[in-house]
Amino acid sequence: MAGSRRITKSTIERYKKACNDGLGTSSIAQTNAQYYQRESTKLRQLIQNMQNANRHLLGEELNSLNIKEMKQLEGRIEQGLTRIRSKKHEMLVAEIEYSQKRVMELENESVCLQAKIEEIERLQQVNLNMSGSELNAIQALSCNFFTPIVVEGSTSYSQPK
Repeated sequence: MAGSRRITKSTIERYKKACNDGLGTSSIAQTNAQYYQRESTKLRQLIQNMQNANRHLLGEELNSLNIKEMKQLEGRIEQGLTRIRSKKHEMLVAEIEYSQKRVMELENESVCLQAKIEEIERLQQVNLNMSGSELNAIQALSCNFFTPIVVEGSTSYSQPK
């Protein structure tokens, strides 16, 4: 047991000494500087790797790649193209659907306008075909509801106000 106490005591003393040595401001600053230098080096390497990967995706600097890396690059590019084509297809389908909907709306509007034109032409034809006596008879029957309005040689009717 005495040996065990001595080992424990020496371990505690070494721990205290290490803690005291580590608490010095110059030691902390030096440790921090070393840590940030390592991190900076890692980040520079990461940036370099990303730039190289980007160049490879653009088809540049491919001489440094072996066959396996070229196949992997080709697979990544094909996957990217597949996603791009899929998104483009979705956008085109949406645009076609919108255009078809718009065509239907315009066709419906055209039908309505054509019906209005036909109604106006029919009314004008009826007015031209009526003789003066027919107009007088219609005016007499509808004097409570309609009053004739003469505009540049044609007769039209409106409700009294």
